[in-house]
Amino acid sequence: RFEPPFLHRANMGCTHSGGCGRSAFAPHSRLLSEDHSGYPGPSSSTSSVQGRPTLLGAVSKRQEVNADVDMACRGGSGSGIGKAPQALGKCLSLPKQLRGKGSLEGAVSVARLRIKFCGMQSSSHHRAAATVYESECREFARRHPKVAAAYARLAGELHDADRLAAGAFLVGFSLGVADVNIDPVAVCKKMKGEDWPALEQAISNFVNHPAVVQCNGTFEPDNPESMQEMATDFPSVQARSEAFLHGALQPLAEALTRPLKDLRRVGSEAHAPVSLAVLLQDICCADWSAGAERRVCDAFRIAEKAERKADLAALHFVLAAWRRQPRGAVQWHHVGQNLGIVCLALIGAC
Repeated sequence: RFEPPFLHRANMGCTHSGGCGRSAFAPHSRLLSEDHSGYPGPSSSTSSVQGRPTLLGAVSKRQEVNADVDMACRGGSGSGIGKAPQALGKCLSLPKQLRGKGSLEGAVSVARLRIKFCGMQSSSHHRAAATVYESECREFARRHPKVAAAYARLAGELHDADRLAAGAFLVGFSLGVADVNIDPVAVCKKMKGEDWPALEQAISNFVNHPAVVQCNGTFEPDNPESMQEMATDFPSVQARSEAFLHGALQPLAEALTRPLKDLRRVGSEAHAPVSLAVLLQDICCADWSAGAERRVCDAFRIAEKAERKADLAALHFVLAAWRRQPRGAVQWHHVGQNLGIVCLALIGAC
């Protein structure tokens, strides 16, 4: 596939499969050796890093796959889960801010190859994503062994929950928004702990904002039931769209800019996520008297093509990862990665 000129993967110390470096990421023998099945509650989250914990947040309470997930994976009938995505006519194209800027233009062009737009989303999709996400937590170490080992190593070396959480989030965001793999060890060791509280608060504001969580994290103006529920908090679809852009996403984009700029010291591969985050901030600050509804609908329906066998939007996985307890490095990685995918709908939309 096309590789933008600024992404020299051979010199990044990372592979597309999530591997980062070699000697620095020797796997830990205790990486997934402990069985946490049946634990009663948070016992190893990043808020209480002690000793050398195993992969934080990777081993999850096993749950039976419910009927929603069964339909999602098998393409059954019901709430539209598993059906082919509707022809939305909203595939990524380049906004005016990107045209003529080679590296950023290339970054958004690559996104066309790895994302899709889902069909109409519902509460059933939201519930299905929460259960599918538990499987993703269990599979993280197998699918991304070097990144998983890096997080386990950092948990034992840093003894700093904030830096570990911030580093995992930024590594995931860079992967989601720009398809860039950054060395987690380098990121966490160069992170400034004082930047994390503001960013964490902005993430919390986003995932708890009424414009995001209403209708179980869906935005379907053509669904009468959704419109009825939406009317309890917002007088119109345009009002919710503007609240999503200005009230939920804009503070997050502003809080992201400073720590992402610090990542430029890690290497040239960090330049793309930084530039795209700055562009996202400009987009959120724009006057959205028209066109906001279409952009926000894209953000609620976008998903990563390679990761989603079912028709489940990335925003559902942002909420699932945030609500997963204990919330460890793996969950922060997933929150960042899926938020980056959601942002692509705004950065690359017409």
